[in-house]
Amino acid sequence: CLSDWSSDVCSSDLAIPFDPDLRSGGDAGLPIVVDKPDSAAAVALTGIAQRLLASPRGLAGRSLGLSPA
Repeated sequence: CLSDWSSDVCSSDLAIPFDPDLRSGGDAGLPIVVDKPDSAAAVALTGIAQRLLASPRGLAGRSLGLSPA
């Protein structure tokens, strides 16, 4: 993850398995979650999307790790 404030939605268990259809489907404009929703990559992407949707939006109340100069 890019910073501490996003650690609630970022973790090592959010890996996306390699699948050639992920790239070829993207090139063709057909997302793998639509074309092959049961593939490991599609299941992983759907899980990530669900976790992001469940997390609160915005930065209110979160430390950005910045100090006034």
